[in-house]
Amino acid sequence: MSLIYQNKWDHTQHLVDQYLQDLATPIAESTGMHIALQIESTSDIYLEASFAKRGYGSTALSSYYLQGSKYPDSLSGLVLGFVCTNTQERESGIKTLKKIIKEKVL
Repeated sequence: MSLIYQNKWDHTQHLVDQYLQDLATPIAESTGMHIALQIESTSDIYLEASFAKRGYGSTALSSYYLQGSKYPDSLSGLVLGFVCTNTQERESGIKTLKKIIKEKVL
């Protein structure tokens, strides 16, 4: 299973590099079941809701931080799961996320 997850992570990371290189920054490298992206251009709550309206799941990065913690309150981004996805779903999801970010920024 870890090899399958690693391959899906590699593919997701490749898609992020290809489509989101100027829009999102991976926070940490992992072979887990999620990828965390820092996206400074807009509210991650907005991104999460817009992504959900298009049929994709994610979690706002800001929801992982406690108020008053040593981490910046302004850290914005999404945590994306990829384990239960296929190649086409990952490609479509990252392309959709790019559209959402660009629509909000422009």
